[in-house]
Amino acid sequence: MKQYFSSLLKCPERNRTVAVGLLCIATLWCLMLIANPGFFNHDELQKIDHIRRFGFSDYLRNHVKLYQGTEFGQPVRPFSFLVQGLVSYFIPSYPFIVHFVDVLTHAVIAMLLFGALTDTYRNRQFAWIAAIVFVCSPLATFSVGWSAALMDRFYVLFGLLAFIASARYVSLRSGPIALAGVFLASTLAMFSKETAAVLPGSLLLFLFFPPAAGMDFKRLIKAFVVWSLPVLMFLAYRATALIGSFAAKESSPYAASLSHLLDGVLVYGIYPFLPSLTEAGIWQFQPVWEMVAAAVAHFLVVGLLWRSFSIRVAILYVVCYYSFLAPVLLIPTRGAHYLYGSGIAQSVALAAIFVLSPQRKKMWGNLLVICLFAGASIHAFVSQNFIYSLGSCMNSASVSLESAYLSGGRPERMQISVDEGAPGHILHRLTTGREQIGNYYPVHFEILDRAQGGAAAAPYGFNESCIVFKR
Repeated sequence: MKQYFSSLLKCPERNRTVAVGLLCIATLWCLMLIANPGFFNHDELQKIDHIRRFGFSDYLRNHVKLYQGTEFGQPVRPFSFLVQGLVSYFIPSYPFIVHFVDVLTHAVIAMLLFGALTDTYRNRQFAWIAAIVFVCSPLATFSVGWSAALMDRFYVLFGLLAFIASARYVSLRSGPIALAGVFLASTLAMFSKETAAVLPGSLLLFLFFPPAAGMDFKRLIKAFVVWSLPVLMFLAYRATALIGSFAAKESSPYAASLSHLLDGVLVYGIYPFLPSLTEAGIWQFQPVWEMVAAAVAHFLVVGLLWRSFSIRVAILYVVCYYSFLAPVLLIPTRGAHYLYGSGIAQSVALAAIFVLSPQRKKMWGNLLVICLFAGASIHAFVSQNFIYSLGSCMNSASVSLESAYLSGGRPERMQISVDEGAPGHILHRLTTGREQIGNYYPVHFEILDRAQGGAAAAPYGFNESCIVFKR
């Protein structure tokens, strides 16, 4: 681990070029996300509300801590919440800084993916293409575009660091210091998001694809045990919450049940190649023929892996793709941001077909991979446009809401009716779980949709232009 970071600090010219190249590609590709004047929903805004009202020290006491909770729907993510609290200072006046930090994190993870592949398997072309595909992946778009989903990025980031340290240890290129790095990275991954519990399983890849420098099986077992220790301690500490997730009421968005499994497998399986699907939760409203086409496209990836390598490799890809989703397949809530880790598996698979396949010189195979990548890139662009449009509307609603509040004499209660054709969901995104407008509190919101009686009589309205106004 120490040797790896030392090589990064002394960074040879070609590694610097790769790092700068990936940062530039990520910045240009995500320019629409960086330019977003608003935010995805209330999650980001609640954090700055808390800090403005009670101070940063109180935020730390309430969010950057370990506690058991009653179900896994209660997030215990001290590292992620620490970072979120720090960047939230820029939310009121400099949202582009928050978004740039999100994109920068994404670029760093792409660099680590490149580093993990080159350090372990010594194929720079394969690693370079995998990193570029990952940067542009639709599976990464929502975690990057939704600032509050930073925990999906950070658990993957620390997972890649643990993987690199493990690879160096099992290939006899490093000693106990690498194991210490594995333990630390695993701990930070668990403190970033609970999904990191699946990450020790990534070491099983070495049984199928040993590091280029060779592998010591006893060391592999030690690395697996060390990586698993923080996971087991965290799960033991939150055992009550884990059990509570299965005992939760059906109405809970985090109530775990096997009845949700098939839907989850379907939704996340078709998502990469279904450009019209932005938020995963609205998958039921997509045309059936589009969902079938998206499923065929993903089956094509599996088929290409089978034909290019073996059925074992194809099955391994499916396992890796869904392993990142294992903790959320059993809950009814579907979120595109959950797919960030799966984007690693898919990017590596597409790059492997394009670069490592014995049949890579066949035009039809390369053409299929390029078409699949193009289709996925279109989906990423559509999702970016959706996030930007939503953020722009949120920004207009937020600014006009404060203006209407002040012009109305700072009322303690704001009843807002939604005009016909106006995006009422924006108001719900903006006000859910909040009792604050800027530095003013408490304010209680009541959003009246057109279907509700008396909406026209509400003192405030919300129109198609995302403007809140006093009637």
